Amino acid sequence: QLLRGSFPWSREVWAEVIERVMRAGAKGVVLDLVLPGARDGNDKLTAVLNKYDGRVVIGYQVMEADKESGEGVALLLPDEVLPAGEKGVEHDRRAGFVNIWPEADGVARAVRFRISDTSFLRQLKRDLPAKADELHMESLSARALRVLGHADRIPDGEESLRFRYTSSGEKEDSLAFDIIEIADLFAENYWKGNLKNGAYFKDKLVLVGPTGEIFHDSHKTPMADSQLPGPIIHLNIINAALKGQFVRVGMADVNVPIMGGAGLLTIVLAWLVRSGIRRFVVCLAFAGGLFATAAFVFEHKDLVFVTASPMVILVLSGVTTLGYDFK
Repeated sequence: QLLRGSFPWSREVWAEVIERVMRAGAKGVVLDLVLPGARDGNDKLTAVLNKYDGRVVIGYQVMEADKESGEGVALLLPDEVLPAGEKGVEHDRRAGFVNIWPEADGVARAVRFRISDTSFLRQLKRDLPAKADELHMESLSARALRVLGHADRIPDGEESLRFRYTSSGEKEDSLAFDIIEIADLFAENYWKGNLKNGAYFKDKLVLVGPTGEIFHDSHKTPMADSQLPGPIIHLNIINAALKGQFVRVGMADVNVPIMGGAGLLTIVLAWLVRSGIRRFVVCLAFAGGLFATAAFVFEHKDLVFVTASPMVILVLSGVTTLGYDFK
């Protein structure tokens, strides 16, 4: 009945969603929604959050500084749903910031799990260390990990960490997360059949959030040509944290030896392999081997190191020396 009204729905809808899946045995519920201000149904949602304290998380948003006005960062909080308390809503274990900050090219590759009060007051900069006893705001994904009982999987510090995507969320993706429409959740035939009378949710974490383009909660990712909804990205972040799949980028101590090794190898091949054709084939083989090694290391060690430049060195040296031999 509540779903037949105009959107945004009464917040009693979200209370009913939480109640329904929690009664079915879900481990916890994460609302990837920002619900500020006084609205119809706030009391129902508050009651459910209190009832399942520690097992349900709701979102809030970090509003970044306005470059034109110079105003500092602010928080858009569910202040009428959660009581502020002594530490503020942002430090309530039932609330986490929903922000996903893309990198300079607009692609969402990294996640920030914590924001200290020091960083917040400095417009999210991390140029000063947080105090030892300082409070930290935590992301929606970090709060979800606590609900799952895996607080130990939340990385230390405030640095943004690149993570590995598991799924694009598309139906043709064999690893896709299941997406269930809110209306289907309350359709008795669907509940009894597809969801097995709620047994489907047993011991699972349920993330509730918008997937339609109308909500403007989507980001460009390395996973798909089209943008992915925020809830799907949050699920990928949670999965990456559980599996420890954070991507490390090789620095100078790794990349420089690889570049130097490729150059040295071309000199050695020019000296040892007299046949231009054989030398070219060997260069191609080494380039292919480097690519295969990079793929293996990324897949099993989550490490990315430079491959394009040394591969170009190997191939170009093979082509150059081949052309020289037939000049």
